[in-house]
Amino acid sequence: MIAALRLFALLFVVLTLIYLVLSFLLRQTAQREARETWEALDTRIDWETYLERQMKSYNRAMRRRLIFGVYILPTAFLAAIVYFVNFA
Repeated sequence: MIAALRLFALLFVVLTLIYLVLSFLLRQTAQREARETWEALDTRIDWETYLERQMKSYNRAMRRRLIFGVYILPTAFLAAIVYFVNFA
């Protein structure tokens, strides 16, 4: 049981690093796409206002997906493997 706890602790550290890297990369991609869209719009809204609006909606949606995809799915999968190997 202690080995499983150590495994989950290490998994949490690795998943946190993956979460941070993915969050940074996806945010940069979203900002680049927002810049391209803003330039194509030919609008009077300044860049900072447009970016703030776009990133506000992006942050709500992406944070949930990242947490689910990076933390919950791998942890549940590993917990199922540990359970079936040891107890089933």
